[in-house]
Amino acid sequence: MTIDTLWYTRCPVVTAFGIAVRLGLLEQEFRGDGIQVQSLRQSLDKKTRNSHFEHTQPDSFRHGGNIPALFVRSRGADVRLLGVTWANEVQQVLTLPSSGIRTVRDLKGRRLALPRRLNDAIDFWRAALLHGYASALSTEGLSLDDVELVDIPIERSFVDDAAAAPSADGSLWNAAYMRGHAREEILALVRGQADALFAHGSVAVDTRTALGARVVVDIGSHPDRSLRINNLTPLTLTVSGGLLAQAPEVIARWLARIIEAAEWAKAHPADATTRSRPWFESGLDRASDEQGIIRSFGALVTKLHAAQALLARAGRTLDESARNVTTESAARASLAVAEAKAFAGDTAVEIANELFALAGTSATLAKWNLDRHWRNARTHSLHDPSRWKLHHIGNEYLNRVPPPNHGLL
Repeated sequence: MTIDTLWYTRCPVVTAFGIAVRLGLLEQEFRGDGIQVQSLRQSLDKKTRNSHFEHTQPDSFRHGGNIPALFVRSRGADVRLLGVTWANEVQQVLTLPSSGIRTVRDLKGRRLALPRRLNDAIDFWRAALLHGYASALSTEGLSLDDVELVDIPIERSFVDDAAAAPSADGSLWNAAYMRGHAREEILALVRGQADALFAHGSVAVDTRTALGARVVVDIGSHPDRSLRINNLTPLTLTVSGGLLAQAPEVIARWLARIIEAAEWAKAHPADATTRSRPWFESGLDRASDEQGIIRSFGALVTKLHAAQALLARAGRTLDESARNVTTESAARASLAVAEAKAFAGDTAVEIANELFALAGTSATLAKWNLDRHWRNARTHSLHDPSRWKLHHIGNEYLNRVPPPNHGLL
């Protein structure tokens, strides 16, 4: 069997497969044989790219969600399973605070957003949401029969939003795509067409951040691991059946390099977990050298220092007021504290949110629990809303109207 190109594709999830690609191990393995290793991302042909879901590209490997692989196999496609990997992720049912939904029991009789991809042969996301809803509802003895599933028709196909790049390093879908992956369901929630939606990974984090959405349940952290099973849990590593039958030694070499990458990750945990990749157009070796990332960190650090300065100023103003308490000095102290609290609250939420944008998709993994920082910041900012603090600050500065004399300013 003559092989000139080995193709691969993978979902945007951190795995040993992805590390092997990043380190160039697969290219190194087959370079001496004159065999190219190429990502479907490098092809602009829609049929070739659709192989990520349909497994039609000969001599190809795929590491990704299990639903497409199961679907094509059930339809008779010659695709073979090489292994599975398990990584917990955020899997949440979200709703708006105004919905009145607080628990899974409250979902009974309510409307759940369910996208329908009109131009995709394999609508894996619809299947994932159906299973996610069913798992979430089952935690309280409910089923899909107890809720109303609201169809959300979507014209765009999955590969329409895929990124094209000359580099083999990377998935078909980048962070920008993932942030807009569920925009139709989110719009349905905002417009009142649905009462709740299912989201995972960075999509869940972004939705909570943008909308102040409430988490009804997170089955991604449920103690019963069987409830966590969905499209990305576990991931499947598959290969073209023809390649396995005719060149099993190629498969063995490919797997050996992935295992090597896994061992490298174990030996170099800091590099494996903290090394962010720069955007391919930058021509840089480190993400920390990208101008956009440097600027973002500079802006966030400046806001952090400004919040610290406002806090110190508020402390000094309080001390001065305590030495000579008058109506005027108390008002000055109240406004100084309000400025510090409002600015610090908004800054804390922004920094906790941008943490994910700067650190990348792997930062959303449930095991890191980084979303707790956003949740804590948002919780503290809601008790006495900053919008009213800013109103009183502005009203005093512009119209010389003293602030109210109560403890929530």
